[in-house]
Amino acid sequence: MLAIAGDESMAREIADEYLKFADTKVRFCEKVTGELFGRSIKHILLLHANELNADNFDRLIAVFRNRGYQFISLTEALQDPVYRFPDQYKATSDWLSLWSFSKGKQFEAPMPPEFIQKIYSESLQTGRLSVTPGFSPVTSGGANGETVLTVWSSS
Repeated sequence: MLAIAGDESMAREIADEYLKFADTKVRFCEKVTGELFGRSIKHILLLHANELNADNFDRLIAVFRNRGYQFISLTEALQDPVYRFPDQYKATSDWLSLWSFSKGKQFEAPMPPEFIQKIYSESLQTGRLSVTPGFSPVTSGGANGETVLTVWSSS
């Protein structure tokens, strides 16, 4: 289990909040893609290899399955026409931000709870905690040891 200076209770609280945040972020992505494209799209999910994701992988996958998602290959996900959408350049690895920028729209993405952001900030300074405070379900990648999962919603 993720160790927060030996505090198992805090590690559980962080994991629970992370999973709530994941669900919030997925709902946000569904809303934005609906507004941008008028339909559900085949999303690409990038998860960083860290203790938080490893310790909670089954619970995180359940967040997606409970929302009606199925896992598909990256090749299949990229068949969705949205990935051929002409876009303007913006320095980001987040497809939704890029598409929103290209369409002249702006959305305010949800943020993890403040106490988690604080722990994450402090960990960057001390190097004691390797936790990603959030994730983007609409990000492609796979470099640096990340695991790429692709998902789509039937809803």
